[in-house]
Amino acid sequence: MTTSIIPPVEDRLMTPDQAAQMLGIKKSTLGYYRKNHRGPKSVRIYNNNFRYKLSDLQAYIAEQESQL
Repeated sequence: MTTSIIPPVEDRLMTPDQAAQMLGIKKSTLGYYRKNHRGPKSVRIYNNNFRYKLSDLQAYIAEQESQL
């Protein structure tokens, strides 16, 4: 029997497509932010594959709301 480790919901990794959809922006805009060290934190997986923690996306949204 194998045991799978499932991370807490807030630490689940989201693809750039999922993250962009959650933020309501284009995937290319999210990539631009990442390359220019703006936007939510990202995690590099393997070569050029990036993922976003749900908790980091939520923190980024809260930060943006506080600046209004």
